[in-house]
Amino acid sequence: MVEVLFLLLGATLAFVYLQHEQKKDLEKRVKTLESDYLSLCDGLREVERSVFDSLTSQVHTLKADMWQHLHAHDCEVRDKKIKDILKD
Repeated sequence: MVEVLFLLLGATLAFVYLQHEQKKDLEKRVKTLESDYLSLCDGLREVERSVFDSLTSQVHTLKADMWQHLHAHDCEVRDKKIKDILKD
């Protein structure tokens, strides 16, 4: 009877030890996943910042081009009006 109790105690201790080791392993995995997740978030922030900067630069360039073309068109219209006035 005592032998059976020792066997059960040994099996219980082995089971508890295995559960404890699995818990430690899972905690390590969770920390690794958290670290990977934070690294990905940092990388994503950098990509977002880069895309935003690129789009902002492109928008400014397009606006400058638009104003340049508008100014050129206004100058052409003004010059045409001046020519028309001088013809008369």
